[in-house]
Amino acid sequence: MNILIIDDIDAAREILIELLKIKFPTIVFYQSSNILETLEITNRVNFDLIILDLQLEDSDYKTDCEISGLRLLRKLKKTKKNVVILTAMFNNYYFTECTKLGTKYIQKNNYKNLLEELSNIIKEVA
Repeated sequence: MNILIIDDIDAAREILIELLKIKFPTIVFYQSSNILETLEITNRVNFDLIILDLQLEDSDYKTDCEISGLRLLRKLKKTKKNVVILTAMFNNYYFTECTKLGTKYIQKNNYKNLLEELSNIIKEVA
């Protein structure tokens, strides 16, 4: 199973991968920090699940962070079915947009709940 974690904060990606590896040691985790890198890697690797930070700052697109994350989500959903949004904020508009695209929207504010929710999603996808 291949999982891609997309977050512009290196430590956030690395900590999440380390925590998930404890529970899922056979999964291959990939990581990306920006939109262009994500588009490149998703063209090369078939991912079973993509975990995307909605607040994705991307200097290549020079746009509002949330708009970049939502733009990337729309691109990914054209070809990838299993995408989960992680975010530190709750915004009704973005929640609604993600829901319309059939994407789960998980807040990062509680790591215990976050890991439990992600573990359940990984088990569903596996």
